[in-house]
Amino acid sequence: MPRLFDILRPPTSLDDLIERNAWRGGGQTLNIDLRPGTTLQTYSIGWREPYFLDSKFGVGAQGYYFNRAYAEYTEDRFGGRFTVDRRLDPIWRAYLSTRVEGVNV
Repeated sequence: MPRLFDILRPPTSLDDLIERNAWRGGGQTLNIDLRPGTTLQTYSIGWREPYFLDSKFGVGAQGYYFNRAYAEYTEDRFGGRFTVDRRLDPIWRAYLSTRVEGVNV
């Protein structure tokens, strides 16, 4: 997954959008997943900064919505996940994550 996103670099002109220079260069990741449907639909957006404030710590946030229609009932889930991690070496990292979720059946 490319790490080219930069949340702090919005477009300043139309040329930034045309030349694809907006929102790039910060080493962050942005994931957007949109899956509409009639019996199953999921939507999520996530952002991660691997070197928060130029440290060995990273932070991330994700929000999501899930809806599934069964024959007898419909299930709705919505929530968010927040993560803090620390790079141990170039390959390994340790992380703590928490999730807040609402479920309607």
